[in-house]
Amino acid sequence: MSITRASLWRLADHEEPELPLPVYDPFAPPVPEPLDENERALKHDAIKSLNERIRRWLKYRVRSLRNGLTSQAAMRDNPFSQFMHESYGTVIAPVVAERWKEQSINADGSANTKKPNAPFRCAVARELFAALPQEEQDEISARAKEEAKQAKLDYAQGMKEGPSKSPEARQRCIDGFGRFIAPIMKGLHDYTGLKGYILLGGPIPRYAGEIGTVHLSVGSNLASVPTPFPGWDKQRWNRDVVGYLKEYLATAFSAEECSEAALPSTEPLKAGLFTFDSDVPESDSDSDSSSSSSSSSSDDEEEESEESEEEDGGKKGKEKAKKRNEKKEKAKGKGKAKATAPTTGVKKRKRAVEEEAGGAAKKGKNTGGDDNSNREEDEAEAARRADKAARIEEGRRYAQERNANMARNDALLSASRLAIGIVPVGKKATGGEAGKESARCRRRRRASPQI
Repeated sequence: MSITRASLWRLADHEEPELPLPVYDPFAPPVPEPLDENERALKHDAIKSLNERIRRWLKYRVRSLRNGLTSQAAMRDNPFSQFMHESYGTVIAPVVAERWKEQSINADGSANTKKPNAPFRCAVARELFAALPQEEQDEISARAKEEAKQAKLDYAQGMKEGPSKSPEARQRCIDGFGRFIAPIMKGLHDYTGLKGYILLGGPIPRYAGEIGTVHLSVGSNLASVPTPFPGWDKQRWNRDVVGYLKEYLATAFSAEECSEAALPSTEPLKAGLFTFDSDVPESDSDSDSSSSSSSSSSDDEEEESEESEEEDGGKKGKEKAKKRNEKKEKAKGKGKAKATAPTTGVKKRKRAVEEEAGGAAKKGKNTGGDDNSNREEDEAEAARRADKAARIEEGRRYAQERNANMARNDALLSASRLAIGIVPVGKKATGGEAGKESARCRRRRRASPQI
């Protein structure tokens, strides 16, 4: 009996059709099988039964798969699993290594170099967990249930809210773009033999939300030095491909969207990022000391009186300093009077000395008030300098961390044939910028392996 393709429904499950089967032509219209009323009913029942059997088989396979996933997820609230998670490195691992060393002896007496398998580790962990006090077991069980509950809530919230739109989350995704997409691109190249690139662009959170691009290429040409598509003509790539995309992206994102995409941690430190070592006020202390010394008198005795006023600070200290200044001024006045004044009467000389002493006392009092105001200004200026120095130092630390992170990301991007170009919103890439980016791409291509 010759069995055609249309009459395969007549065969039982254990029967095989005669080979070879007729050649299948997808463009040929199906030829209806000449059947009477009873045969059409039999064919309908056979096809319906076969469809139901296939559906049951698929459901059985899916149920087995779901059961496996459910049992794996149920391990989250298992106290034994929690005990292994928390204490494997400190409590379980040493016991596992010791017992494995005792039991890992081959039949010929040689040591087994294999590592302990999962059933052996679990058996040791179960034994250690059973030996714990009941209170500690209850605590571990409570922590396991709490972590499982929190994990379920986080999963449900993530499924409900969708991908996070925070700048931190998006920057993490951008950083992992190369590691995620590179195997896919390589697989497409291996299976299809096609070569090309993937190019994405938009606000980059790390660069304050400025428009940037991320691209990855796969495959190279037949030149003496195999070159991927972005490196074949770098000027045209930067101008006609990347530059053209950035022009379009400048119209696809508003200024508010770009500012919202920026990482918030970079904003307070922008003032300290663009300072140089020469801007640090290292000589402020010297200038302050010189200015304070110039404002004081050159006489050592007056300096001592001002220092005593600063130390006392009270009314009594000021009065004592004033008296000392008056006595010293009198002594100075007497010396001057002896040297310059003519030999007149005693009363005349005494009156001149008293006038000089009174003027010196008033001068000292005014100098003390000026010193107080100068001291307040110096303290305010010192506070401003300290605040500025702190901001500069904080900016330096951030710049160092930023440079280290950028170097790490550049290494990762170079390994996966990535290159990032940044152009502010509404600004086109100039020839100089394109040349710099070309130089960077050239260095990355020399240092990174081909995908």
